[in-house]
Amino acid sequence: MASPSGFAELIPKAADLSQRLAQMKRQIADITVPGADAPEFVRLENRLDALSRELVALKQAVGLNYERLVRFRQSVEVVNEALSAHRQPLLAGLRKLDLWHGQWQEDQAYWTMWKTAAGTAMTLPLVAQTFKRAMQTIDNALSIVMVQMKHLMTVQKRVFDIQTGINTILVDVEPMIRGARGEFLQDFSPPMYASAFYQRVNAWLFFDIIAGVKRLLVFQKDYFSRIAWAIGLQVVLLVVVAVGIRRSGVILEGIDALRFMRRNPYAVGSLISAIALWNAYQPMPVAWELVLTAMILFTTARLVGSITAVRRRVMMMYLLAAVLLVTRIFIGIGLPMPLFRLYLLATTIGVGSLCIRFILRPVTARRTRGYTALLTLASLACLAIAIFEITGYSALSRHIFQSSMATIFIVVLARLIMLLIRGLLESAFRSPAVQQIPFLPAHTTKIIDRITKGFSLIVLLFCVGVVLQTWRVFTSPVEPISRLLAFGVTVGQNRITIGLVLAAGACLYGALLSSRLIQMFLMRDVFARKKLDPGIGLSISRLLHYTIVLVGVMLALATLGFELTNLTIIASALSVGIGFGLQTIVNNFVCGLILLFERPVKVGDIIQLGNQWATIRDIGLRATIIQTFDRSDIVVPNSDLITNQLTNWTLDDRNMRIILTVGVAYGSDVPLVLKTLKHCTAENPRILNDPSPLIYFMDFGDSSLNFQIRVWIDDIDYMNDVRSELNQAIDRRFRELGVEVPFPQRDLHLRSVAPAAAPVLDSVRGDP
Repeated sequence: MASPSGFAELIPKAADLSQRLAQMKRQIADITVPGADAPEFVRLENRLDALSRELVALKQAVGLNYERLVRFRQSVEVVNEALSAHRQPLLAGLRKLDLWHGQWQEDQAYWTMWKTAAGTAMTLPLVAQTFKRAMQTIDNALSIVMVQMKHLMTVQKRVFDIQTGINTILVDVEPMIRGARGEFLQDFSPPMYASAFYQRVNAWLFFDIIAGVKRLLVFQKDYFSRIAWAIGLQVVLLVVVAVGIRRSGVILEGIDALRFMRRNPYAVGSLISAIALWNAYQPMPVAWELVLTAMILFTTARLVGSITAVRRRVMMMYLLAAVLLVTRIFIGIGLPMPLFRLYLLATTIGVGSLCIRFILRPVTARRTRGYTALLTLASLACLAIAIFEITGYSALSRHIFQSSMATIFIVVLARLIMLLIRGLLESAFRSPAVQQIPFLPAHTTKIIDRITKGFSLIVLLFCVGVVLQTWRVFTSPVEPISRLLAFGVTVGQNRITIGLVLAAGACLYGALLSSRLIQMFLMRDVFARKKLDPGIGLSISRLLHYTIVLVGVMLALATLGFELTNLTIIASALSVGIGFGLQTIVNNFVCGLILLFERPVKVGDIIQLGNQWATIRDIGLRATIIQTFDRSDIVVPNSDLITNQLTNWTLDDRNMRIILTVGVAYGSDVPLVLKTLKHCTAENPRILNDPSPLIYFMDFGDSSLNFQIRVWIDDIDYMNDVRSELNQAIDRRFRELGVEVPFPQRDLHLRSVAPAAAPVLDSVRGDP
């Protein structure tokens, strides 16, 4: 606690207390927590009481129904989520009040100490009044805090009483779910060939069916009033998807694998909207679940029928949808077990016979080995289910029947969803409005492929989770994924899991992808429009790329739980590595940074390294790639470009001087030669007038008069072209004017010759 201040700060500090009190009142008013008797808590308690009664009924039921228990737990979790929506702001409000209470208590002790230390100054009326007003402000603030804290703690007690009830129910239902998960291995019924089975078939079963249908058709007004927004949103989503597909008809019609979407827009919209909002309806009554299930089943069958042209496969898909729906209806109405067993036996015999019939038909080109293997597997499964049902293993046969049918449909639905995702991406990215984005048209296919692969992976993982849930390995499709992502190892104080590794990889991939997109946007749109030098543009893009990647690496490390302050340890390890053998790599890395910042060379420059002429093609952090005029690529370490001497012919501009030497025969007209050479340079359009061409009579050669031409061109790329054009023009003009270009001449002096050769030489010379 600070020491009491001087009296010069007495009145300002008292005014500050009043300001803080007013600010606290405004913040307390912003704490929106319902009262302890609020209708929200009454509804949650009533719902909890109903769940408690349902739990008692589940405990007293003969045998454990796994699906019913899982649905019951989902209902409990919905109540828990609704309670957490009140619990979080309540805890935040109590923490604020606790903080304010401590601050005002410190102020109270501070002002009490100050008042005690004031001594005779308290005899001054203004000082006494100020202290009195300050203490009243503090007392008022503490009183407000305590009243509000009492209110929130009362609400908190009621909330946690409800939470205790929820936790008690969850503790009771979890072992029941674990016990029911394998009940099909222990639940035995009378064999269908035994008299005990037929004794259960009586007239009372009809009344049980009527009672089940009545329960199914009970209209739950509270539920539908609660999810009315979801129904409205589903209708809107259906219409939006259907209209979007119809407007993208030309795009989808041009792709064979996606043409089915163009022909069934409302079926696509119904399927997508039902799947997207399935969780929004949870927990749902059995009747509404059957409606959504029927929508998903038959829209899937219709779309699959539009994809394949094989009539048998279409018929099998509709049969699968019908069997799944009828089975769900019978389970929903609670069809008596004897009748359900007869239905199951008849269905498996019918489906198995149909599969065998398709297998025995003549093989056609359209029937693949995979399709035949699937039919064979289905026939064997139907045979096994029928045998189990007849021999009394009713629960086992029912589990295999439902899980097998559901697995086939889930796999088909997952494949269909992947195609729908591809179609929606094609419609979105190939629309005229999106195609106006720079650089996108050239990379649309690649972008769609990558996004589709990412979504397909998510769909595949979720499909595996749903299949495992169907076979009762897990109670929810998210559970296996969450367990997989939570698996990991402990390194020091950090727990590195597969989920964190994937998140870190996503950060790196996102950084690389973002860097690539930004570079393409800058190079193809911004820099090109601004007519920026390509070398400068590439340097800027590279520096931006390294910055984004560095940020991605830091985010990845932070995601894995490594503190950035620990990078000093990594730096120390790197310094040891540099000392042992990384000097060259680090040297090249630093030289690469120098090349990017100082820019002694840039991409597109023409350089001369030793006797080698080449063009800079790419500058990396470790090495630079140059391309010779023979189109061969050479990888040059960056340190060679910095430490060794090289000639950059295009550092500031692309101008270049060309020097041409021309020799004419002795006796030629020198002024005419100068004039002719001047005329040839003036005729060439590639030669600059500033600096003007220069013609010099340089020296007297062994066999010629030597002249030198010095001209400038504006682009080094035309160096050899201009040299060739000048030589051709000079040769043509010299021929027209009769100027001779001499051959090399040599005088030979013979000291001695053979006696036999002397007459021949004398005859050639003309001497007698």
